[in-house]
Amino acid sequence: MRTPETASPVEKAAFACLLLALALALFYPESFILPQPEIAGFRVVPLTWVTPIIALVTVVSLFIRRKSLRFAWTDAAMLAFFAFVIVRTAVSGFELPGAFKYFILGAGAYYLAAVSLSKPRLREAFLWFIAVIVLIIAAYGFLEFALQKNHLFHDHIARIVVEREDGVHRSGSTLAHPVVYGAVLVQIIPLLALMWLRAGSHAGRVAGGIASMVSITAVVLTFSKGSWIAVSFYGAALLLTLLYRRPAGGLKVIIASLAVAITALVVFWRQIYQETLVRSEESALVRLATWQGAVEAIRERPWIGYGFRQGRKKLEMMDVGQKYYEMTSRAIPVDNNYLSLLLDLGVAGFILWLAFLGAVAASAIGGMLSGRHDEYWLAAILASMVGLAVTALTFEAWISWPTFMLFMACAGTVSAIVRSDPPDRR
Repeated sequence: MRTPETASPVEKAAFACLLLALALALFYPESFILPQPEIAGFRVVPLTWVTPIIALVTVVSLFIRRKSLRFAWTDAAMLAFFAFVIVRTAVSGFELPGAFKYFILGAGAYYLAAVSLSKPRLREAFLWFIAVIVLIIAAYGFLEFALQKNHLFHDHIARIVVEREDGVHRSGSTLAHPVVYGAVLVQIIPLLALMWLRAGSHAGRVAGGIASMVSITAVVLTFSKGSWIAVSFYGAALLLTLLYRRPAGGLKVIIASLAVAITALVVFWRQIYQETLVRSEESALVRLATWQGAVEAIRERPWIGYGFRQGRKKLEMMDVGQKYYEMTSRAIPVDNNYLSLLLDLGVAGFILWLAFLGAVAASAIGGMLSGRHDEYWLAAILASMVGLAVTALTFEAWISWPTFMLFMACAGTVSAIVRSDPPDRR
């Protein structure tokens, strides 16, 4: 006999589809060690292959749950943003399939989470999934880092691997780029801390603790300063929470986290110094030049932008983009999500995007203040959003598939918690 706390077949199907989408986004195979599949000469990421499945399961789930899943302001804000993206892209005549994929996967992750994660048991299973994924990608990241010529492994392993010309290696794991990897870890750490503090079993709390400490170490090895700043913010926020609320086990969490962070900094301080010496000034100068070019391009078309993912192409045609290509043989990145959105969608799209973020945050804060819902879950998701907002200053975090899919799943989780009946809270 199924009780109210037991997941229905629809919720289980939505949950399984959500996990599949997130796993593909986080493993990001086009930059992993596997060959990239092609269709008609074009590379196709596996996430594209499952897009029809995600669309189908989402539509069926919403149809079955249409009476119980109440429409909310968060839904309206999200759909308005995606509608603008599609209309603006259709007008530009470029990237329309990409815009539809962005909508299907984003709205799919949101609604699959909203349908399935109202059940506390499935939310706990979701945390287990996140912990396992983190341990897998971190293990690969540590192995990748170990097989480089750095001071820690120099005498044992790394003689067979050619080091980078500047002598510095940054871990990117399965996501291939350290900034993307760091941003994903920043999103996930609050959820792991939640698992560490609030899991329903001892095994869950142990797994959350181990995954949290592994993630902190992995963030250090990305040498991503934006991620470092975000994790420092988490530490300060957790300390304030301990002083205000004193959750059970909270002191152990912060002491263990600080110990791991300090140990990682001490062990890798020579590379941290070298990385800072080699890249900081160059990185700052390149980003400032890029941002200046982006601002100039935004002034040319401020209200509706250049179209979905067309802003970077505009930069490529400018002097700053051509000089960047001459130096690196790569297309110029915007390296700032806020400027990137203004380039692509203009002020109108940017306001709609802010409205969606504001609706999610307001829903979470309202749920916390009401005292009727699980404020620990809602607080963890808010922390994840703030951390991602920090990393977005130096990276297109809100439109990169791994970080985007995680965020949409978290936004859907807020919707699930707030629209559900108050859970049986421990």
